[in-house]
Amino acid sequence: MLLTKSQLVQIRQLDDDQENNLDRLITPVDEEWAFMNTIAGDMTLEDYVALPEGERRKWYINSNPNIQTHRIGFDKNKGEDMYITGFFFEPWHPSILDRIY
Repeated sequence: MLLTKSQLVQIRQLDDDQENNLDRLITPVDEEWAFMNTIAGDMTLEDYVALPEGERRKWYINSNPNIQTHRIGFDKNKGEDMYITGFFFEPWHPSILDRIY
């Protein structure tokens, strides 16, 4: 996921908060999960933040450890450094935590 510096700070905070409150996450019903899974690859931080809190609690902020965060340039329009990161969103399910990457 490409993020500005301020978005990178924001997603790290959201990720930390989520990890400290895993019991607040909600497992979507099968129909929701199927739909969410189809849009997960296109989910952005802006999309996530725009969701009502109850809907955000159905998403898990994950990160691919094989993608190292690094600066890729400066976005003049946004006035910030841009970073490539391993962050991504996926529908929450308790078995997510059992995966080994």
